[in-house]
Amino acid sequence: MTEQMRKLMQQCLTDTPARRAKLFGLASLRAIDDFQVVVRVMSKGTSIRSVTQALRLLYTDWASIFTDTTNRYLQTEIRDVLRRCLLEQLHEKEVYCLILSILNNQRQRLHELEQDQTYLDLRARFRDETWIETFLDFLEAQLWVDPSIGVTYAIPFMLGASLFHPHLIHDVANTCAFFAHKITAPQLEHWFDICRGFTLLGHEPQPQEKLSAIARVQTKMKSEASFIPSLFESYHQQLFAALHWRMGELYRDLNMPMEASEHYLQALPALYSKEQLPVYTARLYRVLADETPDSSLFTKIDFLHKAIEHQPDSEDTYRLLGDLYFDQQEYRVAMTYYQYAVELQPYDFEVWINLGVIHTLLKEYPRALDELNYAEKFDRGCAELYFARGNVYRELRAYAEALNDFSHVISLDPNHARAYTNRGNIYAMLNLPEQASQDYEQTIQIQPDDMQALWLREWMRFGKQRVTQTKDVVDRLLNIADAHPEHYLAAVCKGLAQGLTQKRIKEALPELERGCQEAPDQWDAYFWLAMVAAYCNYTAQAEAALCTAIELGLPTALLLPLYWLEKDRPDFFQGKVLPLLQKYVSYEVKL
Repeated sequence: MTEQMRKLMQQCLTDTPARRAKLFGLASLRAIDDFQVVVRVMSKGTSIRSVTQALRLLYTDWASIFTDTTNRYLQTEIRDVLRRCLLEQLHEKEVYCLILSILNNQRQRLHELEQDQTYLDLRARFRDETWIETFLDFLEAQLWVDPSIGVTYAIPFMLGASLFHPHLIHDVANTCAFFAHKITAPQLEHWFDICRGFTLLGHEPQPQEKLSAIARVQTKMKSEASFIPSLFESYHQQLFAALHWRMGELYRDLNMPMEASEHYLQALPALYSKEQLPVYTARLYRVLADETPDSSLFTKIDFLHKAIEHQPDSEDTYRLLGDLYFDQQEYRVAMTYYQYAVELQPYDFEVWINLGVIHTLLKEYPRALDELNYAEKFDRGCAELYFARGNVYRELRAYAEALNDFSHVISLDPNHARAYTNRGNIYAMLNLPEQASQDYEQTIQIQPDDMQALWLREWMRFGKQRVTQTKDVVDRLLNIADAHPEHYLAAVCKGLAQGLTQKRIKEALPELERGCQEAPDQWDAYFWLAMVAAYCNYTAQAEAALCTAIELGLPTALLLPLYWLEKDRPDFFQGKVLPLLQKYVSYEVKL
């Protein structure tokens, strides 16, 4: 505080008792921006006109303590000093009488508002900003007169606020903290328990401390009639609900969803009508299911089934169950729940897309196409729809249609990396290696660590001549494998890297066989297993693996490394490979 400010404060504090009391009164109020309210609450039996004149004179004489000429706000430092001095000088008769009068007037304002509005419940009060502001004005006045009684009003207000206006909790806590050293037992213990339970002490209590604190407040509220003042006594159930709700939040923070649900369920009946209760109970179970970790799968499923029990017509819940089983690769079960969902909401195109994807995974391609075409009726701007349908066309060997759909995905979402990869595979299938390579490069531009695109780019670099300068190729393959060692392509890249080193060619077989086992529906591992087996003179294994790769849809442009066998395994090449090459590599498509 500046020297000038100190002198100004000294003058304020040495003014006449009556005027000093009015300065203290202004400092005790939450706000002084409404002059008419200030006049009303500071009048103590005298006429409004005389109070108005006295305040206007005070504003004129002490204009420098306000922030501007409107006198709507005291300067922060001035207000802080006045409030600290007031706390120590409440015993002065003139000061105490004014502060008590302010309390009575604030109580009357609140009473008149209650009579005028006839609020139905606590929620209705917290929906009314006027009630909130009027109550907080009353609370401030009560804290000045008797902080212990003030806290008994603050606690139920904070509990209500925790449900309907959470940001107010900290405001009230800060207000009460100013008077904390004046609060006496047992209210002080109640106050600290509320602060612990809602983390308002300036430090983070241990979770068990918070739970114990809220439990103590519950016990006191049940056993002590005076714990809740008359203003809130009709709303015991909602206040208990606030405590149960807080317990639910604390258990959620501890990742204990079952315990959390028990407390939430005790809170809900006090917060919603019988008609609303099933909807909000189902919503609660959906939220808990979403927050439950995947490792607790049965708990997630149980929550969602309970949600259906309370709201059997909830399309959202069936869709969530479908998503859950889809992620667990239980596609038939997922399909059942998705079908329930679209029965309730036929226009949910995302669920139709999911059904199409499931039928694709189950190799039911015509049905998948039907579902995806139906979804298109509801949204023609969804990239994932055309991506899913492009995959179906690819499986049906309808390459022109697949190419169109993947291109449409890219037009809708130019950063859709998988669409470039899949379109690249279609170009490769159509024996258009240059276009395929461009798409793989585009995928890598968008997603530099995309393992499949990195691997396919490397594969596309192989021509008819066997690689002789192997070091750089081997290094790149091992780098790809090391980036995602858990991926089946890591086994393929490692196996190929070993196979390119002639002295270790047989060591490549286990890695490639592992790749086949981990991804039995992918052609990569089978093709390179065939190549390595052929070099090892395992003719039967090589033939079987090559046929499998072809059956799985190995793109034509990726067959070129088979020409390596023309010199190294001429018998196998002439008898098994050449007929395949003549059938596939000579196949060209003009777009």
